[in-house]
Amino acid sequence: MSDQRAFELASPSFVTWLMLSLLLMLGPIIIGFLVLFQPEAREQASMLGLVAGLIALLGLALLLVASRRSVRYENGVLDIRATLYQRRIALDQIDLLKARVLDLREHPEDRPWLKTNGFAAPGLAAGYFRDRRKNRLFCLVTAPRVVLLPLTDGSRVMISFERPGAALALLRDELERPA
Repeated sequence: MSDQRAFELASPSFVTWLMLSLLLMLGPIIIGFLVLFQPEAREQASMLGLVAGLIALLGLALLLVASRRSVRYENGVLDIRATLYQRRIALDQIDLLKARVLDLREHPEDRPWLKTNGFAAPGLAAGYFRDRRKNRLFCLVTAPRVVLLPLTDGSRVMISFERPGAALALLRDELERPA
């Protein structure tokens, strides 16, 4: 691995994008039906149009935010960008001997469960969470297979790489590389 590397991440599922896209269209559709089928709503058409536009903008913002995902390694630091959140972790803060690839379908107790400061949609968890055992997690989860990185401060980082095993092997190789 070179001094700088961008990791390939697992893409959110079709359902994730569909749910976020529905938010983009839902407000205008509901308000359009109100204006068409509720005579008293026609009097407020301009106000309802404004609300529909604001809801559409909110949906668009959520789509854009959900697409901001990256993991880069540079100069001994793992830089994780997960929607609105970013975490920079020095490689020596990661206990790579205890790090592992995990399938969240087989280990539901390790899934992001309680959102403490994060962004969540079906098939996407980004930011700060707790699992069912109350462990602190920083997540960038878009697929069930993840790399779980325990940190020296007791918290954990969970990332959905496109190829989780290969990503973990690259991080371990970097740790073993002489300075």
